Amino acid sequence: LFDEKYHTDEGRVRTEVHEFERLLEERKDREVEAALSQVHFFIALSFVVYGLLLACFLIVLLLVKRLRLISKKLTLILLSAIVVVAIELALLGSTTVLNEEQQSRASWKLRSWKLTVEAAQADHLLQAASREFVQFGNMRAYHRYWDELRSGHADQILE
Repeated sequence: LFDEKYHTDEGRVRTEVHEFERLLEERKDREVEAALSQVHFFIALSFVVYGLLLACFLIVLLLVKRLRLISKKLTLILLSAIVVVAIELALLGSTTVLNEEQQSRASWKLRSWKLTVEAAQADHLLQAASREFVQFGNMRAYHRYWDELRSGHADQILE
């Protein structure tokens, strides 16, 4: 059951699966980073647009007041528009902060899941090697078990 060919084939398959998972993970990380940078760009662009709109309202208010073309109604309209834009900027800022917190939590959850999977894979490898040694006295499995422990892979997962 556990001859040399089995271990060779298992190692080859395991290596190919790990390589596929690594490539898939890299692609997903690139896509997530691209999406996040687009979100950050549009948030920054929104800040700029709302800031310019606020500046325009203030300039119009000052010019109209300076030229004495302003009535109380026009003043109230411009002031209410300024307040609306200022509130929108404040909401956009608070939304940005909340978005960053959510991204941070999601990143931690994803990292935790990856570590859980890595720990489960390492545990499976150690269990399989110890079981093979205990059942069949296979010294290769014994050495594989200790090589895995000495590699520090489990310590890296825990850190």
